[in-house]
Amino acid sequence: MHLPKVKVSQKCSIRTDVKVGHI
Repeated sequence: MHLPKVKVSQKCSIRTDVKVGHI
């Protein structure tokens, strides 16, 4: 149950990195 939450957090982090890179 903890693994899925960690995966979601990592996906959010990658999305933020991509947004910052685009800016």
